[in-house]
Amino acid sequence: MMNVIEFQEKYGTEEQCREYLLKKRWPKGFVCPKCYHSEYFNVQSRNLFQCKACNHQVSVTAGTIMDKTRTPLAKWFLAFFLMAEDRSISSLMLAKRIGVAYYTAWTIRNKIRYMLGTRNIFTKPSKQQYKKSPVSLKRGRKKAASTKKSINYMDITKD
Repeated sequence: MMNVIEFQEKYGTEEQCREYLLKKRWPKGFVCPKCYHSEYFNVQSRNLFQCKACNHQVSVTAGTIMDKTRTPLAKWFLAFFLMAEDRSISSLMLAKRIGVAYYTAWTIRNKIRYMLGTRNIFTKPSKQQYKKSPVSLKRGRKKAASTKKSINYMDITKD
């Protein structure tokens, strides 16, 4: 296992993280997920690949737990490293170590825990797995049975 200094040298910048994801996602080069064409334009302003045949735009993070995130990839990768070292790290400690807000660290931590359960970085969990179901209320004085269901770590990994 590498130490923090080696990790920072290998994945310390946004470009290094994108390059790693690019090689993992398309080991033989870019292939459009829509039309399977291999030629593309690089949209550098948005960090996207655009297919020359169908103009479909795709990111290296599309379909992953990092999809549509505004958190830099270098912070995600550092969170991966810290969670691999200590799975029981708290959200507060993770927030301090990677330099994000508590709620952001909580979301990242839960997504990584889900990913570690499925053993696949290219698995995108649904939002329902992180939020509780809404309470169904009846009108009047009668109390309705709560439809809230707690989702623990073991339930998520079974799906």
